[in-house]
Amino acid sequence: MRKSMRLLLGALVLATASCAPAREMPAGLPEPVTGRGSSTPLHFEVHGAGRPLIALHGFGGSLYTWRHLKEPLARDRRLILFDLKGFGASPKPYDDDYSMLAQADLIYQYIVAEDLRGVVLMGHSMGGGVALMLALKLQEREPGRLAGLILIDSAAYPQNFPGFVQILRTPVIGSLVLYLAPDRVKVRSILKQCFFDDGKITEEDVAAYAAPLGMPGGKYALQQTARQILPAHLEEITARYPSLSVPALIIWGEQDEILPMEHGRRLARALPNSRLVILPECGHNPMEEKPRETLREVRQFLEGLEGKKGP
Repeated sequence: MRKSMRLLLGALVLATASCAPAREMPAGLPEPVTGRGSSTPLHFEVHGAGRPLIALHGFGGSLYTWRHLKEPLARDRRLILFDLKGFGASPKPYDDDYSMLAQADLIYQYIVAEDLRGVVLMGHSMGGGVALMLALKLQEREPGRLAGLILIDSAAYPQNFPGFVQILRTPVIGSLVLYLAPDRVKVRSILKQCFFDDGKITEEDVAAYAAPLGMPGGKYALQQTARQILPAHLEEITARYPSLSVPALIIWGEQDEILPMEHGRRLARALPNSRLVILPECGHNPMEEKPRETLREVRQFLEGLEGKKGP
């Protein structure tokens, strides 16, 4: 029971990321574009220039998730960081449309409205699941727009929900934990589940991930997302993964307690043009816990795409 309570308190951790202070871009890079546009209701940031790389955070996260990778990746790419619906600084409406398919539709609309081509999708955890569904939709309706996939400890297959998600999905109990437990306590508890070395968790991280929970609709959006996180007809969706022929990089923390390592191996077998990288002594959040190693693999993958595409 104690472990379940810890997990429960942690569920809110991930929902708090987008309010951390912005970091200045290095000299020589264009100023980032921040806000919302006519092509999307979502909050986003655009850094750098070049071929588009869209980054999608996980459950309860925000664009703060990518803080360690943002500046170096923006040197060679047009890096587009989204706060998904209900998270970070994006709208948190009191509706019932918080599924991964709904999230994928919002990003799809942005890609088409902005006429983006040569897109690489990078998704972590739930954001990886969104990226997979979006990739399938782009392949079906807009062939040629998608150039590659980067999936980091990605949701992909049916699984036993982590304890904090189970709690949020439980009537009454989920609401009690969500609304009565202090936000920072919840966030710290969840981050400890996501890191192999929880000594790397900073007070800044806790504050950044906790802040959106205090925004209007923040807790509602988190709970609705937990309740709708399992897509309908998931088996039909997973059966289509082998049709995704674009190059794919799969990165997994070897000690991930949220999504088991076997899911990464299974995904690598399903995607015909994929490579699996396993990071030792790393939990569910490689881009935060092992940023140098993650950046090295992502850059190598992107350079390989450039070599295939040419100038």
